[in-house]
Amino acid sequence: MGRRREEARIVRCVDNGDARLVPPRSKGTTTRNKTSPFVLGGETVAIGLRTELPRIAKFSVVGLTGVGVYTGTLWVIVEFGKAPYILAAVAAMELSISHNFFWNHVWTFGRDLQVSNVLNTLWRWLEFHASRVGSAIIGMGLLVLLTESFGLYYLVSGLVAIPAAALCNYATSRCWVWGR
Repeated sequence: MGRRREEARIVRCVDNGDARLVPPRSKGTTTRNKTSPFVLGGETVAIGLRTELPRIAKFSVVGLTGVGVYTGTLWVIVEFGKAPYILAAVAAMELSISHNFFWNHVWTFGRDLQVSNVLNTLWRWLEFHASRVGSAIIGMGLLVLLTESFGLYYLVSGLVAIPAAALCNYATSRCWVWGR
């Protein structure tokens, strides 16, 4: 049987849209360089580490401020509003998600966006919310488990639950919401 010949492929960079030709790899060799190919929606994309690491740092800063929004909102609603912590957590999560979307939209991924289209921004906001469903389930599950089963203070439980989904949140934001 004949061997299938691997052909060169065009790789498009997410950060600036530049395309380059990547030669096929020879049998038994591996290529390591400063870019890592990812497949997004069937398209091979090269993401340079020099541009990705600052974006991850920005995403982390936004996430940390979102933790403050979440924790502060949760505390205010429970302590002053006398609401059950589970309902307060839902409201705090929604406010934190919207806060994080805004700052990630403007600051973290802003270079890659055409912000002139309001419908496009609204659609991204809905995608961002949809991408948080899994982490919201994990977060709420841990909040209830740690508070009810282990007797942790609800704010501590909430803070423990947040990092459980951070990597998932970045991956869905980078690859789905702002990956196009």
